[in-house]
Amino acid sequence: MSRKIIVVLIGVIIFLLVLLGVLIAVFLLPGDNEKEDLNDEKQDSQNSILEIDYSLEPDVFEQDTNTMPAWIARGENADTGPWNGDIYLSSSNNGLDFTGDKFFMSHSGVPNLITTRDGDLIATFQYFSFVNEGLFDKIVYTISADGGQTWSKIKKVEFSGLTSSTQKMEANPNPVDPTLVQLEDGTFRLYFTYQTPGDAFPNLYSAKADTIDGTFVSEGQQLEVSQMVLDPAVVYFDGVWHHYTAFHEAGEDLSAAPVSGTKKNVHSTSSTGIDFIQQDDVYADMTFLGDVINIGGKLRFYGTDNGVKSAISPDGVSWTMESGTRVDGADPGVAILESGTFVILYSR
Repeated sequence: MSRKIIVVLIGVIIFLLVLLGVLIAVFLLPGDNEKEDLNDEKQDSQNSILEIDYSLEPDVFEQDTNTMPAWIARGENADTGPWNGDIYLSSSNNGLDFTGDKFFMSHSGVPNLITTRDGDLIATFQYFSFVNEGLFDKIVYTISADGGQTWSKIKKVEFSGLTSSTQKMEANPNPVDPTLVQLEDGTFRLYFTYQTPGDAFPNLYSAKADTIDGTFVSEGQQLEVSQMVLDPAVVYFDGVWHHYTAFHEAGEDLSAAPVSGTKKNVHSTSSTGIDFIQQDDVYADMTFLGDVINIGGKLRFYGTDNGVKSAISPDGVSWTMESGTRVDGADPGVAILESGTFVILYSR
């Protein structure tokens, strides 16, 4: 066969191969719109309530596991610690009858929830990673821009200015029990439980940041009391900041209770959101372990007593229980969406 014929055949073969490649690209591979749809579907799956994205990136938690790691299993409270709890999510049209009961997060507790001025939901809670000892027992946050349907990657809240905590005799600060509020100027204040070497008891502390992903700078201890103060609930109402928590001291004295058997709860107030002053204790047929929200002219506290219960107050001082149980859980965080829908996170 002549050299000329061989060259022609090679050219024909190359042309057919190129043509085949073009046909495959046109008919078999997805176009730009199809690629975008596939990427959107993948992102929706990653960010759904049932499959929150735990991508392993700086300050982002990796996928969790139910296998208890050695650093927990060797401890005294391995089977009873807060890392054994999970968080669930439900919603309601009236703030009383909640439905849905969707799983939200494993190895977590003390959830808090707010709606920002931009309409986003921000959930903060205590996270107990089973895959990374350095991310165990830390306050984290996640954001939803669609009313709680999908959520951003979970990130650790960053702090500065806190002295070493005595809670675990560790070098790094370990704030717990977050309650987030957004101030009038759009900045954020985080209230939490903390104990420094000079504190006789864990107490109410706060820290402030310009944005949720910024560093929260300590504002110090915010309440001077001679008792343990845990799990803060804070709300701005009628020109006053109100702080509530359950009474945690052993040998609880209920002699001043207006009705026998009611629970004693701590109440303090501030005009600025810092430097709270303790007021008379408040009593209700539940512990004030949960969250308090302004529902337009009144306060509603979502507390804990064999499930999540609620009470209404016109002034933040006197409380009237509402009938029924809101959800089967404890220690909730509640927010109201711009649509008027109530969203609740709770431990179980």
